[in-house]
Amino acid sequence: RRDGPRCVRAHRRIVPYRFYGMRRSLALHALGISLSGFILGYDLCFIGSILVDVQRSLELCYPCEGGYSDEALAKCDCPGKSFAVSSVAVGAILGGLGGGSVAEWLGRRSALLATDVFFVAGAAAMALAGPGSAWLFYVGRIASGAALGAGGGISSTFMAEISPPGLRGRLMELNELMVCTGCLVAFAAAAAFGDGRWQYTVWAAVLPAAAQFLVVAGLLQESPRWLFGRGEEARAKRAAAALSMDFEELRAAAGSAEPSPSTVKAVLAALLAHKHEVA
Repeated sequence: RRDGPRCVRAHRRIVPYRFYGMRRSLALHALGISLSGFILGYDLCFIGSILVDVQRSLELCYPCEGGYSDEALAKCDCPGKSFAVSSVAVGAILGGLGGGSVAEWLGRRSALLATDVFFVAGAAAMALAGPGSAWLFYVGRIASGAALGAGGGISSTFMAEISPPGLRGRLMELNELMVCTGCLVAFAAAAAFGDGRWQYTVWAAVLPAAAQFLVVAGLLQESPRWLFGRGEEARAKRAAAALSMDFEELRAAAGSAEPSPSTVKAVLAALLAHKHEVA
């Protein structure tokens, strides 16, 4: 009997704890990174549930023919109301084009923290908007859109770089699942807070962004692949050890990989190549 517990303790020291086939450190990184997907889904979906309340609070499309009931406001359309929804796409385009360059410059971890700051700032701007300051709502939507556009690519790159080949597809699906979960939670939050409290639904977006900021800043390692590409082998080795990655395989893969151009440069190069083909 005395040998049994010793064997169990020794076994626990030799074999690391696993969570659905993943080591605990990898599971923590996967959950922290996938919060970007949750925030993306939440920010994309909540506007549909609170649009009429936002329209009434910001006095968009006023005066509105037919009165100011929910039914009348839903039918009343104008450029200001349309931009309240579509302005997120403006930011998403900018974030999508610049996110790759930021991630290459600052690193995956720091770039993800920057998107969280934009999420929080965007939510604050939207929630503080009122009659006569609809522009503040638009600024918040654009800032959130920039974080969405950048965060989607950054989180996917970060996730792929730390995932072992056998789990990579599963972990990338986790990011997609979190997008759907965030969208569902957005509808549930709008229903729970009810009409007239749309600001609470917007403020709720701060919670997952703040949680991700704390997890990424305090618990997550930088991508070993990015560190190795920057010539920081000592830090890359420590990060790889924390994630149970094979450093020699990482060295071999980094040595055979070609440097990738920034997103903007890649898009411009593709457009120029297409122009020459047409000509």
